[in-house]
Amino acid sequence: MKSIFSISFLLLLGVGLLLMVGCQSKEVTSAKVYIQQDDWDKAIEQLELAVESFPNDAEAHMLLGRGYGKKGWHKKMVDEFNASLAISPKFENEISQERTYYWTNEFNAGVKAYNDGNIELAQKRFETSIMLDSSRADAYKHLATVYQREKIMDKAIEIYEILTKKYPKDIEALLRLSDFYNIEKQHEKATEVLLQAKELDPENVDLLSSLAITYDMQGDTSKAFQVYNEAIKRSPDNPDLLFNLGRLYFMRGDFQNAIVNFDKVIENDPNDFQSNLNVGNAYLSIAEKMDKELKARENEQNTEFPEEREKVKDYYRKVIPYLEKALEVKPEEAPVWNNLGVAYIRTDQMDKGKEAFKKSEELSKGEN
Repeated sequence: MKSIFSISFLLLLGVGLLLMVGCQSKEVTSAKVYIQQDDWDKAIEQLELAVESFPNDAEAHMLLGRGYGKKGWHKKMVDEFNASLAISPKFENEISQERTYYWTNEFNAGVKAYNDGNIELAQKRFETSIMLDSSRADAYKHLATVYQREKIMDKAIEIYEILTKKYPKDIEALLRLSDFYNIEKQHEKATEVLLQAKELDPENVDLLSSLAITYDMQGDTSKAFQVYNEAIKRSPDNPDLLFNLGRLYFMRGDFQNAIVNFDKVIENDPNDFQSNLNVGNAYLSIAEKMDKELKARENEQNTEFPEEREKVKDYYRKVIPYLEKALEVKPEEAPVWNNLGVAYIRTDQMDKGKEAFKKSEELSKGEN
């Protein structure tokens, strides 16, 4: 008998516990009635009393958060949701849905405000979105864009530093952070971020291009060449890579290799002004150097070298079609007319040379 009594007593005790857990406060009961009537003001009154009297009531906190959301009190809403989740995960789905709803509204409103040119409102909306749900990356990225537009670069960088810590494998975020660092001339930090990204995605051509440009900005041309060539192996017809590599060769005075890369760009886009200009100027630089060296030899040996002179002229001739093409695209460029005039004169086209110099002078006066 003793053992049976003990078992029965424990069963009754268990039922009592279930009844106690299952019951809700009269304030929550009243609040639910008001919610059914869509009277959120009175529901909030009852729920505030409920969480004061029963601070461990997860449902009361959740419902109060919903009420605050209805009133547009987002910070208070988030606080109540967090309080509910700290007590129990029971209402996690409901809370997640509410967060998503308000986050979407705020984020879309921020995008609209930005597109409408209302930057101050866009900033507020994106900041609210982050407060509502800090796990979503989009609001961070848009807020950083707002800061960038307003030239508040330290804030833009701060946002992306937060974002890349939260999402260390987000290649897009790492690339953007490196761009911001480079804008602020923090090239070493940019390099560090890009190398981190390269470990994650070593085949990413955009990433390799950014890394090469960053090395270039730091004056480390050796590493810049190495990374550009690595990128071009993966994307041999990429015009941006070819152009940047050509520019790097040009700056180092390696005009032949510069020409090779710029010509590849021109193959894809014959009207590329800068590439045509660079090839023309590269041939002009080669011709001028050859001409100077030949004149020195001629003066030193007191004799002429007709065959060598003709080779020099050939390089001057190569200048002409590229600079003519560049001027088709942008006819108001005074320095280009001047360089073309030099090429005309050196190839015995005196009338064309004089006209080109005259055009250059007229355009230069117009600029002043």
